[in-house]
Amino acid sequence: MQGLPEDLKDVKGFNHIAHAKEYLKGNSSFSAVQYDGNFTCAACHPGTSSQDEISMEPVCDRLSGVLVVAGGPKNLKKYYHETCLGCHKNMHKAGKTTGPVKCKGCHIK
Repeated sequence: MQGLPEDLKDVKGFNHIAHAKEYLKGNSSFSAVQYDGNFTCAACHPGTSSQDEISMEPVCDRLSGVLVVAGGPKNLKKYYHETCLGCHKNMHKAGKTTGPVKCKGCHIK
């Protein structure tokens, strides 16, 4: 997508379905993006209201909603770091089981 910086450090082993169905449920209070515990997709897909809405859209259209919230392509990496890592750190502080809280936890070489 035009304007997006090259991603040199992808997230390996991320299980999208497990994250949405297991990890996000009941943890909205730890997220910077508030979402309904029954529709966890909105935590990472802001502005969506159903799973069908996300899955029926072309990939570029799915990303466009996130780009608006992030403030444009240059801010996408920062947005996801704040969203994902922020939630992980908040859960860690509360003593809850969470995802990685350090760079190498997500960005495995």
